[in-house]
Formats: sequence, structure tokens, C-alpha cells
Amino acid sequence: MVSRNGELAVALRDSVDVSMAMVRDVRPDEVQNAIAACRPWPWMLVGDVTSLPPPVLELLQRRPVLVLWHGPLPAGVVRATAFERFSELRAAVGASLAATRDGMRLAPGVGVAMPDGSVRSSASLQAYVSTLDRA
Repeated sequence: MVSRNGELAVALRDSVDVSMAMVRDVRPDEVQNAIAACRPWPWMLVGDVTSLPPPVLELLQRRPVLVLWHGPLPAGVVRATAFERFSELRAAVGASLAATRDGMRLAPGVGVAMPDGSVRSSASLQAYVSTLDRA
């Protein structure tokens, strides 16, 4: 969660099942280090800031990361969904956490529950499963 003052993160944290996702609150000048701490990379990025550092923009262009934003998207963010209302953002995050795709779903903790019952730890699969068709 990249926010200006932390209020968005607090509100979102209260509505997210902690076994399904960790809401880490960072300021714009901390986002690069926070993303580097995610191994291999974060599968979802939520925020409300108006700009992101170039290395973060590069990662969002190269890697499958679900990007959900409150308000206008930062310049340079190309694959993202923006929401004007917090209630819409919260609903999208919740729906993404509960989504299923090709028999896969997010598993509690870290990973994706596969159709055969196994669990795979993969940021790519987490982003894939959680990306809803938003038309």
C-alpha cells in the first residue's frame, strides 16, 4: 500500500483477511525498498499517490503485478485499475482475494491452491488468479 498518510492502508487493512494478504503501508519515498523486500516481487500493489519512482514503474511494466489505485493513476502506470471511491477499491481487493481462475485460487498464507490440492508459491500465479476481468 503506497499512500500519502497511511489512512488508506488502515482502512483497507481492517477489511482484508490477514491470512490472505498482508497490507504493508509505505510512503512514496519508501516504496522502492518495500518492493525490493518482497520475494520475488509483490503480486498486488494498491495506492493513492500521484507518482512512483522510475524503478517501480519499470517493475510494474516487466512483471505481472495487479495494480489497484484510489484516485488518478500515477504517470507511467499502464496496467492498472483506478477507483474514485474507497468502497469500490475495497470491493475490488476483496474480489481479487476471493477470485478463482482455471481451478486455482489464492491459498491462505503465501501461494496459490492448485486444482490437484497442492500449493504453489508464485507471485505470477497470484497476480494471474487475482486479476478479475474488469470491463
